Order: sequence, then structure tokens, then C-alpha cells
Amino acid sequence: MNGITREEWRDEKEAERRQLADRQQAALAKALSSGDNLVKYLVGRGRLGSRYSSGNAALILDQNPKARIVKSLEEWGNIGRRIGRGEHGIQIIGRERGYWRVLRVFELAQTYGSRPCKLPHLSAKEPEKLEAALDVLGTFSPVQLTAIDQMETPARYDPQAGTIQISASATPEELFHFLAAEIVTAHVTLTEESAEPSPVAKLYGQCAAVELCGRFGLDIPQGAAQRLEFLRIHFAKDEERAMLDEIREYARSIGNGIEKEVFPPERGRVPMGMTARIER
Repeated sequence: MNGITREEWRDEKEAERRQLADRQQAALAKALSSGDNLVKYLVGRGRLGSRYSSGNAALILDQNPKARIVKSLEEWGNIGRRIGRGEHGIQIIGRERGYWRVLRVFELAQTYGSRPCKLPHLSAKEPEKLEAALDVLGTFSPVQLTAIDQMETPARYDPQAGTIQISASATPEELFHFLAAEIVTAHVTLTEESAEPSPVAKLYGQCAAVELCGRFGLDIPQGAAQRLEFLRIHFAKDEERAMLDEIREYARSIGNGIEKEVFPPERGRVPMGMTARIER
């Protein structure tokens, strides 16, 4: 240990973890400071596959705002890619051998190898994939979907009728975001056993929809940042991280379902799981 005692080494590592925890908290506070920053954070977390906890997603994006695919050294090795010489890992906080530690993960651009690693991408240029994604998205709705000819928005949850109305004239790109938002809003409203969607239900819906757009490379509709600027005040004090984690669970469940059906893994692909538990 370079001439230091075990106790000194432990103290040094604990100080490093605490320093990173402070940085994590600051990154989360920045993400919640405005509607624009919240959109950037959610899009980034979506690009990461909604895989990391709210705190670690904030840390990753704080160190690399353009991060896309981020994995541990072992995970990259499992799919035949190596870390470039001289590359420094992105710091996160995780549990390893029973202790909370500073761990390092690496972004795709820091790796090399013959095995390609692509993000699932939806666009109007591949309408069959986008339509298939919408079909899967619809299966997550807790209420019936009903097509309407004339509507002001591409999708709207009607709790009285127990339906989500979708505009027959909306483009698939528009419909993806708005339908995702209304599906999550409906789930939260039914869980709350409320007659009307609460501000928190709308917050969850809007956030999850932005995160899903980020995951699949879809443009965020105009007005999303303004809606989140209005709704972000409904994050409960000292519960922001827990609420962001709940939103992530909605986005991750739906996103995983879409990815499984529309972007099935290649035959023989090695399943990848984190070897260290990531802090929530």
C-alpha cells in the first residue's frame, strides 16, 4: 500500500468516497435547478439505458455530458472490447465486497475492439421499427387506448372515461413522447387512487417520456422543458432522489420492453450484469 497503513488507506478511500458523494449531490441539485437542466439530465440518463441510479447517472453525466454506453471493465471484456491505454475511468459510487467504494466505469469512446456496440435508435427513417415500438408501448397502458380524429395533443389520459385518447393525425414521433407520458401518468393516478391526475403523476409522466426519448434517440417535443419547469416544484424536499429513481423504474421497464421486442440481442451475445451493486 505504498508505505501507508491499512487504516490510513481506508481513511483515504473513505475521504475519496465522501468527496464524490458531495459531487453527486451537487450534480443532482443542478439537474433539478431548471426545466432545461432536468431535460438534459433525463435525456442523458435515457442514453445510459436508464441503467444507473439517479445519483450515479448524475455523476456520469457531470464527468461526461455526452456519455452513451457506459460499462465496467469486466463488462466491456465480456463483449470483447478493451479499454484504451491511458484512459481514466468515470467515477461512480457502488458496493463492492461489502463496502461502499469509489468505482470506475468506462464510456464506449474509451474502448476498442471488433465487436460493435450500438444504441437502439428509433426514427421516421425506419417506420417499421417506430411503429413496432409504439405497439409495445401501448401494451404498458393500464387503460384502453382510443383513437380520436381531432385532438389538440397527440395523446390525452381521460380518467373519467378510463381511456387514453390518441390522435389519429399525430406523427409516430409525436405520439411516442405524448403516449409514454400519458401511460405513466395513468399508472401513477391509478396507484394514487385519484379521480384526476395529480401534479406528481404528471411530473412522473413527463419525466419518464423525456427519458425514453433520450434512450431511443428521438427528438424532445417543443414545450417539454417548459412543462418540466412548471412541474419540477412538485419534487418533495429530501425525496428528490427517491422520486427520480421511481421515474427511472417506469422508464426502464417500458424501455426494456421496447428494446427486447424491437432490438433483440444478437445470437450468442453474452448477458451483462454489474458485478458491483450500484448506489441508489
